[in-house]
Amino acid sequence: MKTVLLSGHLPWWDQWQTPHYVARLLAGNASVVYIEPRVAWTRDDAAFSWKRHLAPLSNPMRQVQKNLWRYTPWALPLGRFSRVASWNARLFSRGLEEELVRLSVSQPILWLAETQNAPCLVKMFPQAPRVYHAIDHLVHEGDARVGRELARTADLVLASSPLIAKFLEGTNPRIRIFRNGWDFPPETLRAGPVPKDVASIPSPRVGVVGFVSKNLDYALLLELVRTLPISLVLVGRTIAQLSTDDRRRLESLRKTPRVYLLGEKPVAALPRYLQAFDVCIAPYKMTPRIYASDPLKVYQYLALGKPVVATPVAVLEPLDPLVRIGRTHPEFIELLRRELAAPIDEGSQQSRRTFACGSRWENRWKELQEFLAGDEKLAVLVS
Repeated sequence: MKTVLLSGHLPWWDQWQTPHYVARLLAGNASVVYIEPRVAWTRDDAAFSWKRHLAPLSNPMRQVQKNLWRYTPWALPLGRFSRVASWNARLFSRGLEEELVRLSVSQPILWLAETQNAPCLVKMFPQAPRVYHAIDHLVHEGDARVGRELARTADLVLASSPLIAKFLEGTNPRIRIFRNGWDFPPETLRAGPVPKDVASIPSPRVGVVGFVSKNLDYALLLELVRTLPISLVLVGRTIAQLSTDDRRRLESLRKTPRVYLLGEKPVAALPRYLQAFDVCIAPYKMTPRIYASDPLKVYQYLALGKPVVATPVAVLEPLDPLVRIGRTHPEFIELLRRELAAPIDEGSQQSRRTFACGSRWENRWKELQEFLAGDEKLAVLVS
């Protein structure tokens, strides 16, 4: 059985994102080592956690399911300095090499979904077949340079949106668009009891599922609760340090009686929360990175047949009326007002579910198999 080293841009969390799902799919035909980001020393990094700092010192390689392991690389603080960055690269390579010897891994296939650990993996295994999976649009010059180089030398490039594919245009003749997907256990999609922590929240409930991070437009959220008689419910873990303004706005939201921050929930529990919402929203800031993204949460919303109002994202703009796009704060608020006032339409609900069905990971896996089968070096992953 072949081994895939998949370098993910997020830790191995219970609230799975694209690299976690891909690792699980690949583990059906190969042994997979999911390489987490290195431990982070600043709270503005999504990989920051004191628990993660201790894990590599005891057991950096842990099996999480059949054919699937997670590896947590340790790192020294102050990695922004070139000398420390060099030491950290050596620590990463040496530590991973020791763990791979224990697993008897010698000739892996590389799946590169980030830009920090990926160059080290390429240096460790220069002849290994490799996939560069561009999940996010790279807006910082250093990341963009590394990302384009990873694309140039890859056997296959997967871009999660057309704008990311366009950004990588000219680096590789084999660039394929591979969109994000969603997956809930089938039994959770059926009607069921409302979770206790949301049942007592007054209607109408407007919900956000996902990370409470610097990507959210907190000014818009504040304007929503000050303008409309709604209960705003946020479900998801808080990650990364916010700017001073966003931290102040989030604190204002916490103090608002009609705002409820419920924290992270297991993936299997999310459908019950979505079912309890009257309208779901994707209130992102308008940045190049967000505009080029493929928001996973919107597919989850549509899978439950929920009305959706979102800020501008390129892949969502053609979906109207399945997804309403508010380009300004007043327009967003007005669209939300209309969705809240509209009667429940079973036909519209079914249209949303039907569209979302095509975005399930089981369907994405069929696309991925086609891409991999088209390369003789990578076909072993689907044979």
